[in-house]
Amino acid sequence: MNRGRLSRFLCAALFGMAAFLSASPFDSILNRNGALGKVDSSADAYEYIGDNVIARGHVVIRSGNILLTADKAVFNLELQDVELSGHVAFSIRGTMLCNFTEKDYEKAVRDPYRIVKKIQTLTAVTGETLIQAQVTKNTMFMNAERAFMNILSGTIQFKDFMLKQGILYAEGAKAERHFDGTITVRNARFSTCNYMFDKHDHYALSAKKAVIKPAGSKRGLLNYNLDSGDATVITQNSFLELWGVPVLWFPFLYKPPEEGGFGGRIAFGKNSTWGYYIRTAKNIRVFDEPYLNANILLDGYTERGFGYGVNLDMLTGESSTDLFFYGISDRKPYNYWGEGSKKDNDWQKNNSRLKIPNYRYEFRLSNLTHITPRMDFRGQVDLISDYNFLNDYFGRRYKENIEPPTYVAVEKQFDRFTASLYTAFRVNSFYSTVERLPELKLSFQRQELLHGLYYQGETSLGYYQMKWREWDRDRIYGNLVNPKNYSSFRFDSLHMFYYPLQFFNINIIPRAGFRLTAYSRSSKRKITSADLSNILAADSVDGQPTVDVINYDKKGGSRFRFAGELGVEVNTKFYRSWQNVKSEFLGLDGLRHVIIPYVNYTFIPKPTVSADHLYYFDEIDRIDENHFIRLGLVNRLQTRRGGQIREWFSMENYWDYFFYKAEGFNHIGDFGTILTFHPTDKLTLRSSVLLDLGQTNKHNVEVYRGRRRAGRPGLSSKLFNQFNISMTWNFAPRWSISAGYGYSDDYVQRNPYSMGSTLAAVTASSLLFRHYTRGQEFSALFNFPVIDEKTDGYISMTYDVDAGYMTKAALGVTRTFHCWRVGGEFGRNCKRKGADYKKTYSNYFAFFVTLTAMPEISFGRKLEP
Repeated sequence: MNRGRLSRFLCAALFGMAAFLSASPFDSILNRNGALGKVDSSADAYEYIGDNVIARGHVVIRSGNILLTADKAVFNLELQDVELSGHVAFSIRGTMLCNFTEKDYEKAVRDPYRIVKKIQTLTAVTGETLIQAQVTKNTMFMNAERAFMNILSGTIQFKDFMLKQGILYAEGAKAERHFDGTITVRNARFSTCNYMFDKHDHYALSAKKAVIKPAGSKRGLLNYNLDSGDATVITQNSFLELWGVPVLWFPFLYKPPEEGGFGGRIAFGKNSTWGYYIRTAKNIRVFDEPYLNANILLDGYTERGFGYGVNLDMLTGESSTDLFFYGISDRKPYNYWGEGSKKDNDWQKNNSRLKIPNYRYEFRLSNLTHITPRMDFRGQVDLISDYNFLNDYFGRRYKENIEPPTYVAVEKQFDRFTASLYTAFRVNSFYSTVERLPELKLSFQRQELLHGLYYQGETSLGYYQMKWREWDRDRIYGNLVNPKNYSSFRFDSLHMFYYPLQFFNINIIPRAGFRLTAYSRSSKRKITSADLSNILAADSVDGQPTVDVINYDKKGGSRFRFAGELGVEVNTKFYRSWQNVKSEFLGLDGLRHVIIPYVNYTFIPKPTVSADHLYYFDEIDRIDENHFIRLGLVNRLQTRRGGQIREWFSMENYWDYFFYKAEGFNHIGDFGTILTFHPTDKLTLRSSVLLDLGQTNKHNVEVYRGRRRAGRPGLSSKLFNQFNISMTWNFAPRWSISAGYGYSDDYVQRNPYSMGSTLAAVTASSLLFRHYTRGQEFSALFNFPVIDEKTDGYISMTYDVDAGYMTKAALGVTRTFHCWRVGGEFGRNCKRKGADYKKTYSNYFAFFVTLTAMPEISFGRKLEP
């Protein structure tokens, strides 16, 4: 017998067996060693008949972490066939070193599916005791009565098999892997419950036939789906079984690649705006090359109607395209405006300023294309039926972007600058939009011109048109004027120069620059910052604004403005280290304190044209005289954690002093503090404060609870403009608390502005003067264990301090079973509704069921009375 030939043959056989369902472990072996490595085989007896080698009794084939055993094996060296029979077992075993805490080590030792061997005891730099152990476990295991493989064709067959791979357990009468990689399984059952091997699994999905098609490696725009082990699964005549009893039949199921489950979603329940509802989604892979995936949406609402839609994702090597459509014939479109009596809804319908059609929809098409390695195209069209559509049916997207834009842009990157052509236009009349038709922009990043002299600039040219939203009904309080549209060509060119200097440990960065801006049109009528604030207030869709509006006129003719800036930033750095500071509780392994004091002086003389006569499109148009100095101090405490330098504590304080008074403001600006504290990986604290040191605001706005005046509840100090604080603390295993408080008074903020320097801000705005309204809210979430280690509970609440009531409170419990995680939540919502602002309450109950091994497969429902 040619022993070398048999050895190579066994290598090929083992690799083929492994590739049956698990290619990725062997990819790493081949990449590391170039081959499977040495193969050892043994049996009680060998028999040679022609080209056949027959091994009998305790057949063992081993190569590295791969083990194959059987009662009998027949090897045909000429036809390249392998046939195994009798208690065939195939396994892949992995071993790694792990560091455990004492509690985690005890838990790992009790795990029946891992072999844990203690190596040594370690002491972390923080003083914590760790146990280093060698952990060995099977990443894949299969047993069968018979197995057959042909090396030449790549065909593999298993009969009466059981399989464990990762989280998946499976059994079947027959499985066959074809030459193209497709796997066909017959009379099979799948589960994530390990009790399947003991014949009493909690749940399983049975299928008369299942076809598994591994996906090839696809290299798209985002290197999409590089995992060649990913697969499409189609099952026929399937049943969901609970404790061996079929409970739900599926004629077929389809799981596309990249989906952990079968690519579907279903949710149903009842709420006050939809009534009883069911929302479903199903992913369907249309093409592999180019990649095209369709997500079909079919929804039903007893109060609103039937909704339908599709989301298409297409990916090629150089582009990504997304198309979304959703439509519904809404029977009660004004439910958004009120949830009380029919009288309340009628009042809202008659007095709302924007009508809502009965047929409601959204059509969105977006594309990103790499034209060349340095040139990109981006574009989006988002057509929506009404302003409230997203809030009614896609609340999460509404919170992320209330007014989705429509635009087309091409960007080209050069070595020293970036050129872009950007066009933005309005397709939804109920949005206020600055149209750019188009805008050409050249952006020069900061770069050295001469020895030590740096330049940064930006030049743009475009036709701009301010289109305010079009109202269906005028405001009901008197004959009030609405904002009027205006437009102009605008050329803008900014040039800033920097000359950094260093004396000892002090950095001095003087800067000087200018901005040239030309307009084809302007306003002869003066529009002050207060007038502009009224225009913005009147444009609000919330409520019925009572402010009067003074609009720009078109009689100002063309304008050319010059604005200059002189400034200097001075900073230095002091630090000190303490290597011996160590604390396990505080997560400290050494401590370094870094202090960065800085001064930023900015002087913008009065521009040659007043901002009051220039049309407002963005912050460029409101540049005005600005002369201030900012004093700031940055404190950082750093430590080592996980082999890296981590920021343990940081705080930046800043204060602005203005050298001239503005209307309603004195010289003294606001004092801001931005703080972040990470004492341990289990505790995080964030806070921001903005203090009105100059007392430029009255801080006397009172709130109403319904129609009753409630004064200034909660934080009523005249010192605070803003105060926000949040905390998350995982203070014990399964115990955690998160809490946050946010406060804003009714105030107008005077913002420092620089054309060539970046300034920290608690509240950032593109306007030099910005009005903020009063609001105050407290929220908290408390997680805790219940009864035993498998049951957890939580309490959440949100309290509106100004309104004087808890807007939401909920109590939930989750229970982890062997295969399932079940949860339930009872909650109560409160809000004021209708013309009389009556406080109303609504209770709800929600529950969900999910697989512990595959949380993406879940079932949930929310019920409201």
